[in-house]
Amino acid sequence: MARILKIGRDEWKREKGYNRRWKAECTFSDDKRLFGDTLSSRKLETDVEETVMKVLLLNEYKQIRMRCQEVKVNYRTQFPLRLLYTVLPILL
Repeated sequence: MARILKIGRDEWKREKGYNRRWKAECTFSDDKRLFGDTLSSRKLETDVEETVMKVLLLNEYKQIRMRCQEVKVNYRTQFPLRLLYTVLPILL
């Protein structure tokens, strides 16, 4: 509390990385929404493989989603076909 009073709440949050948690929460939410909250594998080795595959797919999904948002902001369009053409090379 003394540190917060000394430097202020906003500076303390920046210093401690207080707002980083929401990024992790969003990632876990995306993971559960896309893949469910259980693994279908039965062995430890395949659990690891399945988890790695899901992480790689989630990273690709986030890249595509980020590019779609960039296109939407840059071109100010509501047409999904234009977004699809922009994203298509990433998928190939």
